[in-house]
Amino acid sequence: MSKFLFVALAAASHYEKPPCGSDEVEGQIGQGGVACLPLCDMSTSCPTDTPSGVTAKPECALQDASSSKMYCGLICHEDSQCGEAKCQILQGNIGVCTYDQQAKKERPAIAYQPSFTKASHTSAFEAFMKKFEKTYKTAEEYAMRFAVFVENRIYIHRMNMEHSSARFAVNEFADLTWHEFRSIYVGGFKPALEKQWEGLKHLGTHKYSGAELPESVDWTTKGAVTPVKNQQQCGSCWAFSTTGSLEGAWQIATGKLVSLSEQQLVDCSKKEGNMGCGGGREERPGSAVANAAGALASTTSLASRKSRLLRSKFRPVPTAFT
Repeated sequence: MSKFLFVALAAASHYEKPPCGSDEVEGQIGQGGVACLPLCDMSTSCPTDTPSGVTAKPECALQDASSSKMYCGLICHEDSQCGEAKCQILQGNIGVCTYDQQAKKERPAIAYQPSFTKASHTSAFEAFMKKFEKTYKTAEEYAMRFAVFVENRIYIHRMNMEHSSARFAVNEFADLTWHEFRSIYVGGFKPALEKQWEGLKHLGTHKYSGAELPESVDWTTKGAVTPVKNQQQCGSCWAFSTTGSLEGAWQIATGKLVSLSEQQLVDCSKKEGNMGCGGGREERPGSAVANAAGALASTTSLASRKSRLLRSKFRPVPTAFT
């Protein structure tokens, strides 16, 4: 009975010192290091139940050269990230949390593989296409998008390795080049600075009181930010910028978070100089909001709109703005 309890406790979480759990293999890593490694295919997340004291990130970045299977490991930069294990450096300043080998036996030789394999990339790309409902008309287009996806995926992995305070992942834009993404989503025109606030009333100049200020403020935790929206292929970032700033200001002033309608600004602020999906300036819709007498709550059905935006997936939240 005591032996059974010991084994159960030893595998209480993933990445523990061997013996390993039923969904892990005991892999040989580097010189004299072993670790319990869950199987992965890059389309799923690695288990995050790490041993006590571990701060290293689980990553699907290890490969058995003999079988090409991929495994999750605790990717580290120094021993302090590994709890009772040690950080065995494999490339540059990147390593894997391992335990000292207690006895020699047959184990798969596991290597750190930052570039991954073609099979791994293909599996991840197929999962990406399914999740985001991507289709490509020709084999040539598929090959081109696959190549872009692989490049972006490797870049995402490198960013995760270099920035421990942030988490990067594949999203629906992973098959676009930076040039394509920028031309679709970061476009628009930039007027001269002196014209940006032309005609707007000066409401005063803020004077710092000298009060102690926090280093940062996360307004999402204070209820002042609505869920993420998607402008799709419409040059309407100016409308989202406007609603985002107004939503936050309104919540801070009243305590009520209201989701405003970008659709109404795209359709109804052209006399202020905006051009719908063709671009605009975030300071111009302010007068349109005032002229609409606060009727900007996102209650209007997209199906009734004539703008190109009616084919997008804004999913406006039915609310009332009073």
